[in-house]
Amino acid sequence: PQPCWFTDVSFRSLDESVASVGPSGMVVGCSPGTTYIMVSTNDMYTYDLCKVTVLASDLADAKVKLKNKRVAFNGKKRTPKVSSVKIGGKTLRAGKDYTVKLPKKRTKVGTYTIRVVGKGAFCGAKTVKFSIVPPKATLEKPKAKKNSIAVKVKKLSKKQLSQVSGYRVRWSTSEKFVNFKTVGVSLKKKSAKATLRKLKASGKVM
Repeated sequence: PQPCWFTDVSFRSLDESVASVGPSGMVVGCSPGTTYIMVSTNDMYTYDLCKVTVLASDLADAKVKLKNKRVAFNGKKRTPKVSSVKIGGKTLRAGKDYTVKLPKKRTKVGTYTIRVVGKGAFCGAKTVKFSIVPPKATLEKPKAKKNSIAVKVKKLSKKQLSQVSGYRVRWSTSEKFVNFKTVGVSLKKKSAKATLRKLKASGKVM
């Protein structure tokens, strides 16, 4: 409602936990619910009631930020931290304004969905995705020959091998890593190695 500038009336909220009202009649929502605003003459002979309903804010419009959207596989449940939830420029409080619902199975390589559910003065939900990516590969010291270099992936655990079948190794003879080439390393083979061929004997590989 618009402010009222008549000085011979007063305003009162019947439930200030839902909405409050100032001397000019300006109503401010406090929490979801319904209450009435009473306007009366100062002598209380004349009054009227105005019904006011305060709606909860919907988290569908919220911006949810994860600390990490990509986490590496380690054989255990991965739980990326929700670093912030904002709506209309306001930062919401975990546990009071929202709760976080995590998928039960989040141990394998893949994409998962986190639900941020409104609480208290907030309703609805917002979903955000995160990925569990294959474990990071480490190469053993390359073995150089006359016109080739053999690269080998260090041995992975059984759990790690269950989530990845191979890696791609990028290499280039340029320090700026331009015009790079790609070679695949299969982990299904016992050697788990690849050979960079047709190299110049005096060249460098990055």
